[in-house]
Amino acid sequence: MKRGISIVLALVLGMILFVSCQQAAAAAPEQRLKIGVSFASLQEERWNREKTFFENKAEELGVDIVFQDANNDENIQNNQVENMVTDGIDCLIIVAFNARTAATSVRYAKDAGIPVVCYTKMIDSDQLDVYVGFVVRQLGQELAKPAIEVAPKGNYAIIAGAATDNNTALMRAGVYDILQPYIDSGDIKVVFDQDTEAWSPERAMANAENALTQNNNDIDAIISFNDGMAGGVIQALRAQGLAGQIPVIGGDGELAACQRIVEGTQLCSLFYPLQEQAEKAIIAAVELAKGQIPSEIDTETPNEVGMVPTITVYAKTITKDTMKEIIIDGDIFTMEEVYANIPRDEWPE
Repeated sequence: MKRGISIVLALVLGMILFVSCQQAAAAAPEQRLKIGVSFASLQEERWNREKTFFENKAEELGVDIVFQDANNDENIQNNQVENMVTDGIDCLIIVAFNARTAATSVRYAKDAGIPVVCYTKMIDSDQLDVYVGFVVRQLGQELAKPAIEVAPKGNYAIIAGAATDNNTALMRAGVYDILQPYIDSGDIKVVFDQDTEAWSPERAMANAENALTQNNNDIDAIISFNDGMAGGVIQALRAQGLAGQIPVIGGDGELAACQRIVEGTQLCSLFYPLQEQAEKAIIAAVELAKGQIPSEIDTETPNEVGMVPTITVYAKTITKDTMKEIIIDGDIFTMEEVYANIPRDEWPE
């Protein structure tokens, strides 16, 4: 009899413990996903803006996010990614400093079972889950087109990006897609074409100084692969009294570039919809962390080792004429910010 009572009591206690565990599990909050973002550098305005866009979208989606800034050092970037993986992240978003060495970071994450989003700078890896960015060769084409419009003949200088960045070669190829027929006809001569270490504005200024010196200031157009470097180029031109006389093209749509465009020292810039791009990347990262295929994949992009599923975004060209429509009306920067150095009676209505 006592044995029977003991069995019943044990069963009752077991049921109580089972129900308690179930209730505790139901009451426990679901663990938030953590997304790791590795930036090659935060030296340029655009990356800090994107960092904010990442943070805002992550908060909206209810996920945690951690950032690392490699300060343009490939070894630091790989070490930082390794630390993020060790500390525990559910997906890695990486803006690579070096297209080849960043493959080490990708491999480390994938070996740990962590999916990888390649953001805006392609990495030479066959383990990428998705690339979020532009058709980079097309960006190069868009840089060259406005130069051709204002200077269909003459000497050209190209201030390219970092040699370690896969985008540099692709953008250069796009630039030459447009220039080559004019080069072949003899109308255009590329008298200077130089990579710029770490996309540095200071080194871009030095490159522009060299281009001017080597050609006795006889330059008819300068194509810079981003706005930070375009700023350095314009400093070199200003020192020679040529700012505003030689058209300079850039890209990123930075505030300083927008100001230079309306002032007349920079011809145009490519505007990259950074908020859209950052939000697409976070959404894709969350989907991958949940074991899902990113819903916005629309094509594939080649790298050195294969094809990468891609979520594409598209650039627009900012000029004096399109500034209000793209930047002001698009709530990127205010009229007061862009036209800060222009008399108010010259502002567009």
